[in-house]
Amino acid sequence: MHHTDATYYFGKPRFDGLGWPDEYVPRVSELAKRLYCISKAYGQHKPNYEDIYYLVWQLYAELSPSKTNPAILPFKTELEKSAQDLLEKRPYDNTTEWRFSYLICELKNYMECVVWRLLAKPTENTSHLEFISKIHTCNVFKLGGILTLNHDRALETFMKQWRIPFFNGFAPEVGGPSREWIGFRSFDSKGEGEDRIPLVKLHGSIVWFHFKNTDKGSLKLREVGLCDDIWNLRDDEGRLNPADQPVDGTPEILMGRANKLQSYNFGHYIELYSVCQKILYGTDALIVVGYGFGDTGVDATIRSWLDEDESHRLVIVAPRIEEQIEEMLRIRWIKRRIAKNAQIQLISECIQDVDFAEIKDLLLA
Repeated sequence: MHHTDATYYFGKPRFDGLGWPDEYVPRVSELAKRLYCISKAYGQHKPNYEDIYYLVWQLYAELSPSKTNPAILPFKTELEKSAQDLLEKRPYDNTTEWRFSYLICELKNYMECVVWRLLAKPTENTSHLEFISKIHTCNVFKLGGILTLNHDRALETFMKQWRIPFFNGFAPEVGGPSREWIGFRSFDSKGEGEDRIPLVKLHGSIVWFHFKNTDKGSLKLREVGLCDDIWNLRDDEGRLNPADQPVDGTPEILMGRANKLQSYNFGHYIELYSVCQKILYGTDALIVVGYGFGDTGVDATIRSWLDEDESHRLVIVAPRIEEQIEEMLRIRWIKRRIAKNAQIQLISECIQDVDFAEIKDLLLA
């Protein structure tokens, strides 16, 4: 359902009690279906939500005055023509006028909200992350950092459960409803007498929101609690601060495909991407778990890191990874690299089913 705060929630339409259908969801979901059919017809593999979102993002980018991709204009024109039925006024509509540009903006917003709402729940099981504690306590390796593309809170939950100190770019908890982004530039791994592991969430998080202070005019990224009401954050004494308001109701997360590389040139993603590269080039061993190699920037960094030194070792753990290398063109380079040297080793299993000793042996081989 489309809410008055301009975001989408799971639930019945706002005016369901009056028998009125939702004005937004049927339109944007139908457009998503049409984009899925187009992507499926022309793509090399069955598209997922990342592929569809990438199409939406490209259409959204074309709405700006400085259009970025003239090649997409014929596709945009054809889609706009076919979507005229979705722009027609319907009974009980509140929006004065539905335009194609507005429909694209709402589909982008809708997809971001669906991902956010699906992930916005407490983590119940973190057993699949126990290999991290084994690396942390292993006397052979030093855990130099954790680079994650996940938006959820599973890693943070696990690290706190196992009492593994970490730093994710936000100020220490000093009370109050949120923590302000301070970045990694002044990061010192020694915090409170313990080694803190850098935890880099390259694609953002469902609990990261931009806030604007209406008194000072400043814009800040903050991490809030999973169940906090971002529109009514209170301090420890229960007081509201009306000067601090969310810029919008959606969290700061990155979705899509090649568009992520462009996002690494803006805002806090500049620093996150830089820290990711710094950590990687500071190690000689990398364990990749459950990653589908769909981020152009991350893939390029890993390939450059492998090229830098033949002693660098990469272990990829994922179900069906050997089959995926054969099926998916974008990761065919892994097959070529394996044929060239012994830098890359594959384990075609879920990480929770893998003995850490096997990973260790592969890294030390």
